[in-house]
Amino acid sequence: DFVLAEMAECLQRAYKDPAVVMRFGGDEFAFYIPDVYDEDQGREWVGKLFAYVDAIMIRELQERRIEISVGAYLYDGKTDVDFMDMYKYADVALYDSKEAIGNFVTF
Repeated sequence: DFVLAEMAECLQRAYKDPAVVMRFGGDEFAFYIPDVYDEDQGREWVGKLFAYVDAIMIRELQERRIEISVGAYLYDGKTDVDFMDMYKYADVALYDSKEAIGNFVTF
């Protein structure tokens, strides 16, 4: 519960309006950041989140650090793609990120 609350707070700090942040349940969160069209921009935004996550200190975890995996889909603003398709693409990328150790993003 502590980790979920800290993650929600990190997302709120990293992504303010007009970004949209939501929890899908369990330990899965999603966020949408408008006007991010390329991987360099995406890495910059996700890097902000990684920095906040790195700063999380939960006494009950003792020395263990929280690490997250991120799957991202870059929407060009032109292609006809609905939300569920974007979610599926990001989810596939997420599973690739889970293969890495530490905070990692796959586009």
